[in-house]
Parts: sequence; C-alpha cells; structure tokens
Amino acid sequence: MDIAQIGVAGIYAATDRFEQSARRTVGADADLVAETAQQISSKHAFEASVLVVKTGDEMMKRLLDIKV
Repeated sequence: MDIAQIGVAGIYAATDRFEQSARRTVGADADLVAETAQQISSKHAFEASVLVVKTGDEMMKRLLDIKV
C-alpha cells in the first residue's frame, strides 16, 4: 500500500466515523458531549489524512525532480 492509499483510507475512515456519530446525535438518548468529541476527533483525523496525501504528493514531485 503506498502513501496515497494510506491517506485515502484514513479519509474514508474519518468520514465514516463522523457520519456514524452524526446519526447517533439525532437519537433521543444521544450523549452530546461524547458525540461532539467524536466529531472533533474525526475532523482532526480527516485533516491529518489529507496532509498525508499532500505530503506523499510532494515527496513524489521531489523524487521526480531529482531523477530529471
């Protein structure tokens, strides 16, 4: 698995966790504090995964610049 695939997998996982938390939040017996924390955590995981993809892209560009 290359770095882009790892980042994309993280994006999908974070999005899924956020969506599940959003669905639980709608319920009458939802723990709003826990769900808010989960959503914030998912947001940070999503942002970190995007940075992984960007970093992998930058590394590939630099590698190609070295080879040329």
